[in-house]
Amino acid sequence: DGKDLGLSTNIGEIAVLLKEAKEQLILMHDIGLIHGDIHYCNIMYSDESTDFIDYDNSSYLNFNPDATKYLTLLKHLVFQKN
Repeated sequence: DGKDLGLSTNIGEIAVLLKEAKEQLILMHDIGLIHGDIHYCNIMYSDESTDFIDYDNSSYLNFNPDATKYLTLLKHLVFQKN
């Protein structure tokens, strides 16, 4: 139920959304998840969150399922609405 980043024309909003996306991307890489296709149409946002979609090209590198500090992120990735 969100919009892709390409639909935003407010530079301040885009800056905030990119910062949120960068933080999520860092967490994803920390647990070994590589998205593989980052571009503005794969960054969705709503009033509640900023999320990535289209994981068709994703891969795992050195995935550590015991990394408990990332459980919230993992739950979000598994249960996100596309």
